[in-house]
Amino acid sequence: MKKDQDTECWNIECEGLENEKKNYKQIPVPEELRERVEQSMKQAREDTKQKTKKKIVPYLARTGAGVAAAMLVLTLLANMSASVAMAMENIPVIGVIAKVVTFRNYEHAKEDGSMEAKVKTPQVELTDTENGTEYQKTQDQLNQTIQDYTDEIIAQYEADVAAVSTEEMTTEALTNHESVNTDYEVVTDNDSLYSLRMNTTIAMGGSDSYSKIYHVDKKSGRLIGLKDLFTDGADYMGVISDNIKAQMREQMKADENTLYFIDDDQPEWDFKQIKADQNFYVNADGKLVLVFDKYEVAPGYMGMVEFTIPTDAVSNIVKDGYLK
Repeated sequence: MKKDQDTECWNIECEGLENEKKNYKQIPVPEELRERVEQSMKQAREDTKQKTKKKIVPYLARTGAGVAAAMLVLTLLANMSASVAMAMENIPVIGVIAKVVTFRNYEHAKEDGSMEAKVKTPQVELTDTENGTEYQKTQDQLNQTIQDYTDEIIAQYEADVAAVSTEEMTTEALTNHESVNTDYEVVTDNDSLYSLRMNTTIAMGGSDSYSKIYHVDKKSGRLIGLKDLFTDGADYMGVISDNIKAQMREQMKADENTLYFIDDDQPEWDFKQIKADQNFYVNADGKLVLVFDKYEVAPGYMGMVEFTIPTDAVSNIVKDGYLK
């Protein structure tokens, strides 16, 4: 008797599943969506003919227009229909994927409004969906490093709060408002790299901005730095630095309001070379971008500055798969 009951329940569940599949397949495609898809496919074909540098071109070259069009339809459907988007969450992804969530959200504000802080600490999950394994060691190392980083920011802020609460601070310091804000964003997520950027802004009279970017090599599952993008023994620091100097001079020549620490009357202040652990990321076009904190290579009014390095400039020393 139990076997018959189980069989009946199983049939009911399967029938329900089949109904869900039928409902999913019968989701009507709005005429407006159909026209947008057709226009997008037409534009994609035109872009391919012209061999533009847009992202769709290399994708079409590898997979064919049919697959690209299918992905385009899925994207549009997901944006226009909540039910379709929910169904798509179960579509398997092949390769290494990374997920980031806010692990800790530190917030503090003094009652008098003189000091406040908001510090987000992210946590990253790395999964190799093809092999069904997690990069546990890299996960733990990365997440601990990030937590240590934000712990230092919080500790410094709390030390400032404690100092203001004593009589050791000057009148000027007591009247200054201090605001600390740390947040994060994913700046690279391609076939080779996953890069998470931590941005911090501190306002206290003046302001300061700085960042820290962490990188995971999706192929090896290791944390890597700038040097790992280049062949062993390559003078990547010199090559990149020379290109940045050329960009600085060109930008200053084109705009009198642009100023960098280069060719100054006091050469000791001039930018000479990037650091071995220089912040970087690879942008959506596959180009290397170097990131400098506020005041690092330019006056404060320039803020944080970035330089995109043409791939041709490093093509003979960069390892395959990292840049385009």
